[in-house]
Amino acid sequence: MKTNQVAIWGGNQTSAAYTGITTSNASNTVGIFPSQSFTTRKVYFYESRGLIDKALKSFCIPSETQCFIVTANVTAGNNVLPVNSTANISAGYKVQGFPFAADATVQSVQPGVSLTIGVTDLIKDIAANSNFTATNSSQDKSLCCPPTDTSPPFKPTEDGLETQPTQPNVGISSGNLVFANLVATMPDTNITEITPGAAMPSANTIELKGGDGVTYKVLCV
Repeated sequence: MKTNQVAIWGGNQTSAAYTGITTSNASNTVGIFPSQSFTTRKVYFYESRGLIDKALKSFCIPSETQCFIVTANVTAGNNVLPVNSTANISAGYKVQGFPFAADATVQSVQPGVSLTIGVTDLIKDIAANSNFTATNSSQDKSLCCPPTDTSPPFKPTEDGLETQPTQPNVGISSGNLVFANLVATMPDTNITEITPGAAMPSANTIELKGGDGVTYKVLCV
């Protein structure tokens, strides 16, 4: 067995999400994280990922790369990350993953409890039990700790995935279709120039109220 494999068990007691193991070269003993009570029962050990790339071993050097799990939901703009472990992570480490700005940096560490990053470093929401990378290397080490949150570029919610508010979307408001952008593509042969003041070629229109407050009419022939 190897550190960071996953332990799963059943019975009257269920394991916490993403229960992992640590080893210390013992032949019959492993540690469990997050720490939790445990009684005699059958335990099954699995790789934490379906595909194990041992070629990363020389790239993901333990002395400069650490994985950590954010243990609770954190919304964009907050800078305190509750984590399962702060081992071998110190101020100045970069945190890497989709929710973080490119130069997100650990400002301070509360041992075993949380990491505090820059106030503008978290640009996307984080779902509880998501896995990320901390490194003191100048390289991108995010592959060393593959994310368990597969929602990007969407926002994770308990009901499913949600479009980011900064992205164009479509919605219904008071019976009106509301959208951020409208793009229409049509052949040139279907476009007819209308002379100002001339009679409209069709009485059928679709009204669109623009963000400038003006109501525009799209002719439907």
